[in-house]
Amino acid sequence: MSTMAVANTAPMGVDIERVLIGGDLARLTPDQRVVYYNRVCESIGLNPMTRPFDYLSLNNKLVLYARKDCADQLRALKGVSIPKLEREEVEGLYIVTAHAVLPNGRQDADTGAVNIATLKGEARANAIMKATTKAKRRVTLSICGLGFLDDTEVETIPGAYRVVVDDAGAVKGPMEGTREAQQAIVDAALAKEPPATIDSIGDRKAQQDAEALEQLNSMAVQHPPREDAAKAPAKGKTATPKLVSGKMLQEFQNIKAELRKEAGDDSAYYGVLAQAGYKKSNEIPDLESGAMVYKMMKAALVALREIRMNREELKELSGKAAFIGGETELRFHDAIANAGYKLQADIPPDQLPALLVTIREIVK
Repeated sequence: MSTMAVANTAPMGVDIERVLIGGDLARLTPDQRVVYYNRVCESIGLNPMTRPFDYLSLNNKLVLYARKDCADQLRALKGVSIPKLEREEVEGLYIVTAHAVLPNGRQDADTGAVNIATLKGEARANAIMKATTKAKRRVTLSICGLGFLDDTEVETIPGAYRVVVDDAGAVKGPMEGTREAQQAIVDAALAKEPPATIDSIGDRKAQQDAEALEQLNSMAVQHPPREDAAKAPAKGKTATPKLVSGKMLQEFQNIKAELRKEAGDDSAYYGVLAQAGYKKSNEIPDLESGAMVYKMMKAALVALREIRMNREELKELSGKAAFIGGETELRFHDAIANAGYKLQADIPPDQLPALLVTIREIVK
């Protein structure tokens, strides 16, 4: 919502009243959401063009939450200073308490906590930075008298997820990182023909699929089908197709578990089977068909892993840029904007690798 509409004459009346009472922005029309967003910003002196708020689905309601830009603007506008940060580690939790002061002498304090019990190295450092950021943003919102959630809190709330709302106020769907968005990525990956999918992720991944195919062929030799598998069915009964090897069937179960780990459910696994014309792996009639389906599953698995790893790296680089601040943070956001995207979540998976090359040079 970086170019919010400025027509503040849209009729609000009862609809706004419903929002104020029930807190559900989904009940407003797109035009009314734009007007409401602008008025909230104006009421606390924020610039809506910088998109200080985004949308969140919380308890089946559409609400606003405060982004980083919100806390940054508030600190500048209200003269909020944070003179003291206290840090402690308690039973695997890293806790930061931020103390804030207004020019009139009013003081406040709030905390940010993250679990670092199992983290090491860079992951631990990023978590510590996140706790500091969370504490500073929370105390900023608190001392300014605002009850909005901060974006660092969203991921810790069960059932809550970020929602994309366009410049015209229309709800477009879940933001990247949600279960719903992950399912969309899986569907998109499965919609591609296997050769195209392999080519799009490079020769290394094609080699991995070739190795997987070789592994299947090897298993078929080592574990031939039982002799009775080829016998005709009893009269009056329908033959049930059999895989040529019980070991191969086990390999399908193994890759099913791997796909579930990446996608969050079994949609990728059954999506590939459906694409190949089967409902279950034990319907696959022969080695050649089994090898083809297994190859498709390996391609989907590699694609999903690539997407996850790229997203994780972008998130880490974003955290580092925010911690460094100044020109580094500005150049980070400029790189995304210059690529034609407003949010990190807007970047298509196939565009991430090239953009990461640029961002790695910025955040060193």
